[in-house]
Amino acid sequence: MKVLLLSQNKENINIISKIFKGSEFMLEVLQIFDRLDSSLENIKLIILDICNMDIEKASYYADFLKKSVIWRRQGFYYNLLAKKPPYLFRG
Repeated sequence: MKVLLLSQNKENINIISKIFKGSEFMLEVLQIFDRLDSSLENIKLIILDICNMDIEKASYYADFLKKSVIWRRQGFYYNLLAKKPPYLFRG
């Protein structure tokens, strides 16, 4: 199962954990989800499993990550450090 494979990879766990501990958003995570073409539910399960978040917060981040994958496929990147719009920028 994709969720188990992703959550068992120590490098992936470290990358995802860094994101949800307040560090800058990392492109590697988008590449992980992009390669797996994860469903929103799978992403939410991964976040719950790795980051020990409550279901509401995990759902929010899962939705954000899935949108980020879609944006990246369209040539945009999300800038978490932006204090005001535009939050997206072309890569």
